[in-house]
Amino acid sequence: MNIDEVIAIFLKLAELSESESGNYQNLCEDAVRSLRARLKSDINEEECGDSLNRAAAAPVSYTHLTLPT
Repeated sequence: MNIDEVIAIFLKLAELSESESGNYQNLCEDAVRSLRARLKSDINEEECGDSLNRAAAAPVSYTHLTLPT
């Protein structure tokens, strides 16, 4: 997984600007770590990179959408 790609996907999903990404960098990094820890041994991270990047970005987007404004 690529943290920069995860952040870019998250920003699109959340409809945020790149300048707002710093607020969510830690959440994106945590999502990547969490997903990596749960990957089955037969999953090749490089081959599935795009899907895994999207899978890591999705829960961060959900968190953003459910936070009070």
